[in-house]
Amino acid sequence: RTVSPDSRTGTFAFTATPVDGDLTHLGSIIARVPIATGSGNKDLEVIRDGDMPPVGTNDPLRQYDTNDGRNAADEDWIGYAFDGERTFSRIRFQDGMHYSRGGWFSTLTVHVRRNGLWNAVASLNVTPAYPGTNDGESFDTYDIAFEPTVGDAIRIWGRPGGRDAFVSVVELRVYGEQSTEAPPPTETPVRTATPTA
Repeated sequence: RTVSPDSRTGTFAFTATPVDGDLTHLGSIIARVPIATGSGNKDLEVIRDGDMPPVGTNDPLRQYDTNDGRNAADEDWIGYAFDGERTFSRIRFQDGMHYSRGGWFSTLTVHVRRNGLWNAVASLNVTPAYPGTNDGESFDTYDIAFEPTVGDAIRIWGRPGGRDAFVSVVELRVYGEQSTEAPPPTETPVRTATPTA
């Protein structure tokens, strides 16, 4: 991020600048369950704080989980919305703790929103392969690549696992390119000479 002082107010403004195609801080976090009641961190910002603990970590406050105590939905998702179109090409997803009653996706894909409609991306490739079950291992990281796709929002989406049907996310980073559309032309005022007497 770039910090620049505002001379009018004496405050500092933070401007997110993409580095190596990382668009994460340019978006606003969106989630199917924006207010969770589980043991995880209650602040959604934890999914983009840059903290990627080692595999096997056992600290629920370093993740966001969507456990709301009453979830009966057959889908769950979390991602980012942007103020304009971007070209998305990959995601880095670190999942959180797996509990006996949930904390993972039983199916996992990526959706991109364009013109108000969500569509699954093409040529999805998850490395390493996502298990889709409670494999007993927490805080694993997955690189998710797909055919570059244009839209104004992106999310990981799938069926939540376990009896309580919730997922956990430690870190979710989105990569791609900013819109390459040319800015609208600026109008130059036409000046006319006024005769002087």
